[in-house]
Amino acid sequence: IAAVQEELRRLGRAVPADGQHGPELIAQIEMFEQASGRSVTGEVSESLLADLKASSRWPGEVFQDCPECPEVVVIPAGTFQMGSTENEPQRQGFEGPQHQVTVPQFALAKMEVTFDQWAACVAAKGCINDPDDEGWGRGDRPVMNVSWDDAQEYVSWLSGKTGEDYRLPSEAEWEYAARAG
Repeated sequence: IAAVQEELRRLGRAVPADGQHGPELIAQIEMFEQASGRSVTGEVSESLLADLKASSRWPGEVFQDCPECPEVVVIPAGTFQMGSTENEPQRQGFEGPQHQVTVPQFALAKMEVTFDQWAACVAAKGCINDPDDEGWGRGDRPVMNVSWDDAQEYVSWLSGKTGEDYRLPSEAEWEYAARAG
C-alpha cells in the first residue's frame, strides 16, 4: 500500500499517508485504473504498482516539454467504434465499416502547431520549409502549407530537442481523441 501511495503522489495525486487502504486511496486507484484502461477494482496489486511505476503522466494532465513545444494532454486508454455509421451526416464511403479499436494511453497536442512553434523549428534548422501564411497571419495561428514530410521533420526536431518520443498520431488515436471532444 505504501508503494502505491508513493507512486500516486509522484503522479501528483493527493493520497492519505496513513498506510491504510481506505476510501480515499481506493478512489485514487479506481481513477487510475479507469483512465489507464485497466479493470476497475480499487485493489492494490503488483500489476497495479508496475503500471503506476511505468506511468510518467496522469490521464488528462496537460504539460509542455519546452517553451517552444506545443502543450499536450494525456489521453486515457480506451476502446471505441472507429469509423462512421451508415447514417452519419456527411459520411464518406471509406469511413466504414465500423470496427472496435483499443488504444493505449498517449499524449496529443491540445491545439494545432502554430506558426510561432514552427518558426522555432525553422530557426533551429530542424525544419526546412518556412511556409507561406497566404495573408492569414502568423503568430499563434495554426501553421499551414506543410506536408506530411514537413511534419515528420517537425516531430523529429521536437524529439531531438526534448529527448522525448514525438510522432504524429495514428489514424485510430486521432479519431479516438477527436470523437471524445
